[in-house]
Amino acid sequence: MEILDWILLVIRWAHALGAVAWIGGSIFYMFVIRPVFANFEDLEKVGRSVATEFQSIVKTAIAILIITGIILTASRLTVEPISTVYVVVLITKVSVAIYMFYLVWLLKRRQLRNYPPSYGMGQKLKTVTTSSYTVLFLGVLVFGLADVLTMVVESNLR
Repeated sequence: MEILDWILLVIRWAHALGAVAWIGGSIFYMFVIRPVFANFEDLEKVGRSVATEFQSIVKTAIAILIITGIILTASRLTVEPISTVYVVVLITKVSVAIYMFYLVWLLKRRQLRNYPPSYGMGQKLKTVTTSSYTVLFLGVLVFGLADVLTMVVESNLR
């Protein structure tokens, strides 16, 4: 292996670690931390502190994912022959990831403004498509699309 191969390996590792930290942390936060803090009113301040700390991890993960994603995409598209299927799956993965980044930004803005929930039918649909659970679902989808990309590359090498 050449030095460039080792560098790309480290970049792939950083990309995967950023995704795991964000999505794995989100799973833990949403299904363990949130319910615990919801049961104890006196822990509200602690819950906000935990949320703030987790947001810093998410911001770091997003920065890592963007930087490493650009490098990995450029590397893959310029070095190896790629199929139309690969390009379609890659565009889908990047589009979903960009939407996730937007949702994180949107959710942060709502939190800063203490966005009051409204319960009209249109608002319910909007909340479902822009909630933390949506971000988590999309993150799991992006993980799956990454596996599809790997399968496409491997099938092209055969």
